[in-house]
Amino acid sequence: FNKKQTMQVAVIGGSLTGLAAANALHRLGISVSVFEKFPATFERRGSSLGFVDVPLWEHLRGVKMMRFGRPANRAQGAYFYGDLWQYLYEGLPKGCVHFNRTINDLGSDKMRPTIDGVVYDAVIIADGGWSSLRRYVNGNKEPEYSGYVIWRAKVALQHLSGFRGEGAYNSGKYFVIALNVPTCDGEHFVMGGVAIETPENEVIRPVEGASRHTEITESTTLPDWFMPFIHRHFAHHADGEIVRWLETCTTKGKITPQPLFEFMAEDVVAGRILLMGDAAHMASPRTAAGAHTGILDAVALMEAFKEYRGLDNIDKAIKAYEPGGKLRAEQLYKRSKEVSKPLLSTDKRGEL
Repeated sequence: FNKKQTMQVAVIGGSLTGLAAANALHRLGISVSVFEKFPATFERRGSSLGFVDVPLWEHLRGVKMMRFGRPANRAQGAYFYGDLWQYLYEGLPKGCVHFNRTINDLGSDKMRPTIDGVVYDAVIIADGGWSSLRRYVNGNKEPEYSGYVIWRAKVALQHLSGFRGEGAYNSGKYFVIALNVPTCDGEHFVMGGVAIETPENEVIRPVEGASRHTEITESTTLPDWFMPFIHRHFAHHADGEIVRWLETCTTKGKITPQPLFEFMAEDVVAGRILLMGDAAHMASPRTAAGAHTGILDAVALMEAFKEYRGLDNIDKAIKAYEPGGKLRAEQLYKRSKEVSKPLLSTDKRGEL
């Protein structure tokens, strides 16, 4: 491409899917600008991912994913969100990601989306499940409350000498997962969460623009009922290791509530505006496929824009992306509903 022919695409949201989409387009020679509302990088943020399709990520980035000086694999421990973010961030040119930039408007012409007076050839909305821009594609449709809260827990492994409780455990309709999570900068955590059915009138609905990976870290006073509940339901799991982990989190780490919401975009394209990642499909972490589906979105974007190259073919590329994008949103939403059912009372399951 010469300068006149170079396609210019904006990506709104600098989390995993946003950076993945930017990598996909950058590798095709497309000029990409990522706008992220938070003021700083995310390599120290976020929780854990138990499943990462490493070959898929490597196909997207075009370089090997390394952990601790060796090729990345699950046997090394669960993956830390910040490390995965850094892997994608390093694939982009310096200055490509613009931090501390909140975008609230894309103009009135969906075929000529505009940001701060600049017209882009296309805009990808990847600003999360509480997207402030999704209205351009899906109107006023909002996420639905899943019926339960995940109490996310995190503590440094140094405070849990000899911890042997990694795994997933059920106690009736209640569920807990604990993961060993080493980070690439030498830290090591035990992260996870407890899923507890909770009436919707007892949860706080996130505001538009909220992010599950950054704002859930706010400090929260643990309710008096929480640890007695854990003792009652999980004292005999993993020889008491689950209780020991969560008790340690209350004094040396943190436990914070995250009400779970689900969303499926009925449309993922409007003109030259595309929805990707949680903005198109927000699901329960029990699917182990939320971030994975965002990466699938980015790979599909790369394939569509590779097949239909250049400005003259941009509408064909977007049209080629659309059916798969809608299908992935539908499939993930269906899977999220399926994995949520066992966590809810019998009288609530029929509503799903």
